[in-house]
Amino acid sequence: AGGGEAGPVHSAALVVVGDHLWPIVNLRVDWADVDPIGTLDQLWQAYRGQMQDYIDRAINPQSAPGYAVPGDDR
Repeated sequence: AGGGEAGPVHSAALVVVGDHLWPIVNLRVDWADVDPIGTLDQLWQAYRGQMQDYIDRAINPQSAPGYAVPGDDR
């Protein structure tokens, strides 16, 4: 909240660490004219259902589901 001397808040970030050597969540909104925290929440809502799949893919790429992107042969 706030903005102080720099003016209104235009950015927000969410970094979550867990049991791994890397952050399991690293989301950012670099600039939003209105409500960067709300924009970040929308990103989180879209990401959270896939979070475990990304963790699994980082640990063992063969065990994670494919997402039909170029280069993903599964």
